[in-house]
Amino acid sequence: MKGYPSSFKLMLYGVALAVLISGILLVPTMLDLRLEWDMPWRLPLAGRTAAVAAHLGAALWLMMLFGAAWTVHMRLGWRAKHNLVSGLFIVGLMLVLALSSVGIYYLGDEDLSLWASLIHTVIGLSLPLMFVYHITLGKRRADAAAERDHQKKLKLWRRPKGTFAAAKKHRARRRDRVAEMNEG
Repeated sequence: MKGYPSSFKLMLYGVALAVLISGILLVPTMLDLRLEWDMPWRLPLAGRTAAVAAHLGAALWLMMLFGAAWTVHMRLGWRAKHNLVSGLFIVGLMLVLALSSVGIYYLGDEDLSLWASLIHTVIGLSLPLMFVYHITLGKRRADAAAERDHQKKLKLWRRPKGTFAAAKKHRARRRDRVAEMNEG
């Protein structure tokens, strides 16, 4: 990601992975307590408390990094209209995750809290797929742009066929194009 320290992307992926793993550890307990499904395994109370604390801490850190991505990455992408649909979809899912996380604990109605838990779980488990899709689109776009630039440079240096006079005209045009590219 341009405009960020080299460690930003690694930190973003690491924190997102911590949120995902801690969330996955909490899913069996949610299914057992909220839906009353008999689960073959779930975290004991001490482990559940640690997993909730880790999930909350990592999620808050992820939201901070998401805000940092907002200032440069998202604004530049939206202006250039790159990955607009997948980016807006991720922003929407992150907003729903944040709101549902508040709803899990603070909605007074048991049914609403259950729906908030289910929505949070489904979106939380599907969001990594959206991130991978968004990243893949970005890499494809960057690779295509690099290939277009490479082809453009090759076209500048192609030798003309024909007479010496044609070659001289071609060299002059090539110098002018290179000068224009260097200015812009």
